[in-house]
Amino acid sequence: MTDFAMRRLLPLLVLATALFAPGTSRAESEADLGSAADVSPNVGASVTATDGPVASISDSSPHSSLRIGETLNFQIKWGVVPAGTATMSITEAKEVSGRPCLHVVATAVSNPVFDKVYPVRDQFESFMDSSDLRSWAFKKHLREGKFRRDQVVRSDHAAGKAYYHDGNSYDLTPGAYDVLSAFYYVRTLPLVDGDEYFLDSHSDKKNYPIRVTVHRRERVSVPAGTFDCVVVEPTLRSGDFFKNEGSLTIWLTDDERRMPVQMKSKIPVGSISVELESFERPGIEKAGSAVR
Repeated sequence: MTDFAMRRLLPLLVLATALFAPGTSRAESEADLGSAADVSPNVGASVTATDGPVASISDSSPHSSLRIGETLNFQIKWGVVPAGTATMSITEAKEVSGRPCLHVVATAVSNPVFDKVYPVRDQFESFMDSSDLRSWAFKKHLREGKFRRDQVVRSDHAAGKAYYHDGNSYDLTPGAYDVLSAFYYVRTLPLVDGDEYFLDSHSDKKNYPIRVTVHRRERVSVPAGTFDCVVVEPTLRSGDFFKNEGSLTIWLTDDERRMPVQMKSKIPVGSISVELESFERPGIEKAGSAVR
């Protein structure tokens, strides 16, 4: 399997970083695989979340599909071959840049077989506004083969600037989402068949307009159960056109939860898929529950 295929395979869970943030450069090192907590960015105290819960998501909230403590566990496959696992969690409520935020963490890990060829230990963190889900801070910790990258970004929407850990700043579309908060924002949309939704994202020093197309409703079966789903497809704008590069398709439960159940994408050497294996939504339901 090529380097490109492996890079698309495991980060697919977080909306395929290679799709939403093309053109990232590589830097090789022999650093040990670690956690994103090892990153010590010089981007100001406002990036650091304060202790204690400061926000809440309730059933009456516009974002009732999102719950603190929600954990989604996925299995990742290249064709029919198991390649790794991934998780997405809404861990807690924190304050960032004076705003109440939800702290979201996503990880992707290759399995022991793929570790021998191309070990992956990726972690992404988003601090998204509890009101409109725009990004206030984003952390990326990538360990993919010999590729290493640690990145922290603080968003200043009023100034229209994204401040990076290396001291540089770049233009930011006010209200922009990062790759994680964009995913969660889509979960809050009404998602009517045939409709298109447009949002702005920022990743790797650039702004990327995204179009999300709602295709249809259908029932799918995955390890976590059988679910009635709404099928959506995000596409990235290049110049004056939106392109279907990567052809990423996402199945979300067709209910108030809008949980991602399945994701699929074609690559030059086959196809990759992510399927929900188990989930937990505290106070409501646990792994294996399904919508019939």
